[in-house]
Amino acid sequence: MDRVKRNAEIVALVKARKMPRCKIAARYRLSVSRISEIATKHGVHVRVPDPKKVWVASELINCGMPLTHVAQRVGFNIQTLRHILEEEGLYVRSLPTPLWTEEEVRVLRRDYGKPGLSVRIIAAKLGRTPNQVMLKARLLGLKWPLEFRANLGREPALTERQQAEARRRLAAGESARSIARNFGVTPGTVGRLRRQ
Repeated sequence: MDRVKRNAEIVALVKARKMPRCKIAARYRLSVSRISEIATKHGVHVRVPDPKKVWVASELINCGMPLTHVAQRVGFNIQTLRHILEEEGLYVRSLPTPLWTEEEVRVLRRDYGKPGLSVRIIAAKLGRTPNQVMLKARLLGLKWPLEFRANLGREPALTERQQAEARRRLAAGESARSIARNFGVTPGTVGRLRRQ
C-alpha cells in the first residue's frame, strides 16, 4: 500500500473517531504518536482533554468521590478519565484484597460476636475494612449472638398483653388492618404476629 493512500485512510479513521488510535496504530503497524502526527499534519487535530477538567477530576478523587461519579461530573468516559489520570500520576488503581492468614481467621473467630467488640474494632485490630470483616465472617458462618441482634435494643411496638389480644382477634377472623388501626401500629406489625 502506498504511503499517500495509507495516510488518507488513517486520517479518515481518526476523523471518524470510531476506532481508538491504539487500534489504528496496530492495524497499520505504527506507533500511536505516529498516527497522531499523521492526523495533525493533515489538519485533523486529536482531541486533548481540557486541563481544567483534569484538575477538577483529580481534586474530586482526592476528596474521596468514586471515579464513576467524577467521570459523570466532568463529562468524560470513565475509561478515558482513568487513563488520563493514570498517565498524570493522579490516580492509582486499588490493590486487590490480600488473602486472610490463619492468625487473622483465628482472631476473627475468637472476637466476632463478643460483647463490647464491634465490627469496626475487630477490623481495626486486623487492619482490614469492616466490610471485609463482615464478608469473611459470613463465609465462615459466624453470627452475632441473638441477645445482641434481637431488635437491637428497641422496645416492641406492642406489649405482651396487646400481642395476645391481637392474636386472639386475628384467630377470630378480624382483619390485621382494623387491629393495627386500633393499636396505632402498622398492619405489617400485626401480620407478623400471625406468622409467629
